[in-house]
Amino acid sequence: MVKLLSIRSYFLIILFLGEISLCAFQITNKEDLEKAIRKAIAREISCKEIKVKINFDLKSSSKINSLAVRMDGVNIGGIIADYISIQYNNPSLDYQNLKNKNKLKFLSYSGQKVNILLSVSSLQNYLNLKEKEFGKNNVNIRLKFSPPFIECFYDVPKKEIASETAEIISKFIPGDKLEGYAAFTLQAKKSELSAYSSKVILNHFLIPGSILGIFEKKFNPFEKISAINIFNFEINNIVVQSKYVLLTN
Repeated sequence: MVKLLSIRSYFLIILFLGEISLCAFQITNKEDLEKAIRKAIAREISCKEIKVKINFDLKSSSKINSLAVRMDGVNIGGIIADYISIQYNNPSLDYQNLKNKNKLKFLSYSGQKVNILLSVSSLQNYLNLKEKEFGKNNVNIRLKFSPPFIECFYDVPKKEIASETAEIISKFIPGDKLEGYAAFTLQAKKSELSAYSSKVILNHFLIPGSILGIFEKKFNPFEKISAINIFNFEINNIVVQSKYVLLTN
């Protein structure tokens, strides 16, 4: 009986010391914890800059009310986002993982808010990469944000478009190039992005909605926003602003 109590006491002491160690890391200096989280994110995600801000509960220094992360220049599936901010409400972290393995893991949280900002230049670069990917040359496309639309001014050699596409719009191409204007909106569902044309002018011809519908059905969704390591989310809303396109969950 004495031996049994001794063993039980031993395990209680081990558990107690472990709890003290965990608590000590949990309620450590705010700046140190933010630094540890920032370091763990940098280990998994390549980007220009990472900022972390923690707010503790006023009544309990061991409880985090909110944790906000901002990352600049993150690849989200072919598009380089200018800024991504993610805020968690009442997050519970795996402190042992953070301390011993330098890995950030969320055990639970009551809410998550994701904001992704894409500038004209980020979308322009995305289009340029797609042109190189498909081996297109002398394709000139200029974008402009005019809420709620994205305007597109284009000049494309006829030889750079697919023969199937050229056949569908052949009567609107009297020469050897496609030149004109398009206004379109973006939609998101489960992180898949789709584009819908409101107005397309090709070589001074207004393209009928029936033809636009063919291309929308064929090419949508055109891209998928990939969730980032550590942070799991889905994008379901898009708002075109004067300087940025805002994607949210």
